[in-house]
Amino acid sequence: MKVVKEATPLPFLQFISLGQFAILCYDKVKCNDAIAVHDHKGREPILSAYQWLYTFIRQHKSDVIEYWLSEISGQYPGRYDLDRLEENGDSYFDLVIDLTIPVVEHPLFPIIPRMSQYHAEQGTPLTHLLSSSHIWRKSFTFILKRFLESVPVSITEVMDVYSQINSRIDELQQKIGEIYWERSNTLAARQEETISMLHNDRLQLLGKMSASMAHELRNPLFAMEGFIKLIESVIDQEPSNTRKIKSYLAVVKEEFRNLYSQITSFLSFSKNSGVDEPFIVCDCTEVIESVLDLSGPRLNSESIVVKLNLQLNFTITIQKVGLQQVLSNVIHNSIDALAQNKGDKILSIHTAEDEVNYYIEIMDNGPGIPEELRNSLFTPFVTSKESGTGLGLAICKQIMSKNVGDITCMSEPGKTKFVLSLVKNCGSCQTPVEAS
Repeated sequence: MKVVKEATPLPFLQFISLGQFAILCYDKVKCNDAIAVHDHKGREPILSAYQWLYTFIRQHKSDVIEYWLSEISGQYPGRYDLDRLEENGDSYFDLVIDLTIPVVEHPLFPIIPRMSQYHAEQGTPLTHLLSSSHIWRKSFTFILKRFLESVPVSITEVMDVYSQINSRIDELQQKIGEIYWERSNTLAARQEETISMLHNDRLQLLGKMSASMAHELRNPLFAMEGFIKLIESVIDQEPSNTRKIKSYLAVVKEEFRNLYSQITSFLSFSKNSGVDEPFIVCDCTEVIESVLDLSGPRLNSESIVVKLNLQLNFTITIQKVGLQQVLSNVIHNSIDALAQNKGDKILSIHTAEDEVNYYIEIMDNGPGIPEELRNSLFTPFVTSKESGTGLGLAICKQIMSKNVGDITCMSEPGKTKFVLSLVKNCGSCQTPVEAS
């Protein structure tokens, strides 16, 4: 038989994949045996490189992928999604086998950066990716060897193709390692930057918390200092007037309680937990009046008229000192706002209820809260006061939340109203203790 070597021109090869070219060769053999090549003794036909490779692809692609999946599953049981691996393995097979298209120019190459970046972000060990590549090479070699045992193919042609395939596997393995390493470094740099920012934020927060604590503790300390001086004066001038001395000591004692409450609140706010005050059954009117008594000196000095509408009196299981602190903070904010008024200064406190909640409404006719602050009023360190710290209302919000309640604010020029809402059964899941 006459031997004819018919080859596709090289320029044409640049525009077709190996699979397409193998199909072309296979069809030509099917129609015309002119492309068949005999061995040097003229006995069995030896298949051309592209024909036997096409046959291998058509018959054993799934075998290579299945063998690879089996090995991966055995080495990393339950670690990876086999369905997703099978899909990637199918694309990887085509990417490796299409020898006529350079790896980085192949239409399927984009799966390599995506896969490498994904595994870098998921924290997949690089050794797993390298092992996967080795297992793929092993799977391909095993199935190919088994195929070649029953197919007469020139060893020269096999080694040429096999060498090219191995080179592509090496190139892909290198690309995977490079992209994975680059992405890992980027993620590590971002993480380091985030940690540095968090550290700086924590230092800033610590500074603000310290300044706020100093500001909040200064007032009761000044009050105690003043009353201690009064006590000294009474002892010098009226040593027998124990009634006055006891009244001053009672104020000092109350201020000590306020100090303890402030410190506990700061600890609770900073840790989002802290030492929680016990829940006790409280009389709403008594709690409001106790806060007004302590605020009396400031209310009088600012000539503020207090209007009370406490006809609805209710008892509720709650953290008493916590509620007193919230009321005190809101009332003192109102006093600060009313100090700016040149005319009447009115502070109104009203109690109400509906089917679900009890309400304590505190309203003043001050200038109102700046519009730009209204939506962030309960955010830490937001304040309109020159000497304020912006933690008072944030702590109030936390206290109300702990008591299954809420605090809201509505403000406009000439009117600001804070509403404390308390669920009627908010203490039902708490174990109340006897009020002291």
